[in-house]
Amino acid sequence: MLKGLTEEKEERQRQLEGKKVANRDFARSVIKLAHMDTSYVSDISLLSEKTKRQLECEELRKGLQRIDDEFRLTRNSIASEQDKKLKHQLLCDAKARRDEKSSPITTRLSELESMHPDISREMTLPHIHHTKQYKTTMDQIKSLWNAKKSMPDPLMADLEIGKLLMSLGDEDKAVAYMTNAIRPFENTRNSMVEPTEEEMKVIKKSEDSRIYEAHYLLFHYFLKKKAWSRCEVHMSAYLAKSEGRKRIDALTYLEKILKKYCDIVEVGRTTPQRINDVVLGSKSLGILQDLRVKVLQELNTLYPNDPYYLESLGQQYVNLHEYDKAKSLLDEFVKLPGISNLPTFAQVLEYKPQPRSK
Repeated sequence: MLKGLTEEKEERQRQLEGKKVANRDFARSVIKLAHMDTSYVSDISLLSEKTKRQLECEELRKGLQRIDDEFRLTRNSIASEQDKKLKHQLLCDAKARRDEKSSPITTRLSELESMHPDISREMTLPHIHHTKQYKTTMDQIKSLWNAKKSMPDPLMADLEIGKLLMSLGDEDKAVAYMTNAIRPFENTRNSMVEPTEEEMKVIKKSEDSRIYEAHYLLFHYFLKKKAWSRCEVHMSAYLAKSEGRKRIDALTYLEKILKKYCDIVEVGRTTPQRINDVVLGSKSLGILQDLRVKVLQELNTLYPNDPYYLESLGQQYVNLHEYDKAKSLLDEFVKLPGISNLPTFAQVLEYKPQPRSK
């Protein structure tokens, strides 16, 4: 009887401890959710200010461009003046007017760009090539072009030519060739002679590799150009071509790269309230963030106990105001051994899980 009472007491103690842990985890999950929501509010306020500064910089640059255009028109009209002394005076007057108008704009622009490097104008330095380097690259392009028709997979030449043109800075032509390289294989060597089964296996492997690489390169190109819609097309196609371990590596890589390029939201609004209105109305954080949500969802399915994916996806759901989904993930997050064993609520909030490496 004594043994039975002891066991009953131990069972009650276990239940009490279990209830205590469950209540603690529930509270931690709620506090974590509230903390994420506060972070989101803070982030969109910062984004709102950043967007305002970007718009101001844009207007200032347009103003400088208008002043410069006006000066060039005046200078061109002065060019026909025969009186050299008068011509010199008119040109000096035009420069003085230009400098007077542009000085306060340049000062304000410099202030904004020095205070906020993130909004400095993006400048692409021209590709500089020595004559020998340029000639070598052009020779490679000609060689590929001449060999194209005799290649098992002729479109592989387009991909290689595109890469070489990109190295020369001829981006428009490079993109055109890379885009052409996405097309499926066509037997252009001799329509009367079909490739053998073995040849088709080689061609198929080459085609898959070619299309995969072309989408990868174009995804990166349009990502840097901030052409989000085209970026989405190539990222989705790149992922669709990834299978097995290759897909897992691709997802892990895309999460890393999208996190680097994403703002908290990208909906083109300038006040926190308007940003929230757009997110609530469209259920979208912008093209890149929506892509990141899809990537995180798949990674979370693959690794349901990974704290980084649970927290990251939870934050995305908070940003989308989908609190039930976020709470469900955070319930799992606080139960993980590494987090559950943390003694204080503050440590749970401060804990920052690291992303998986490939």
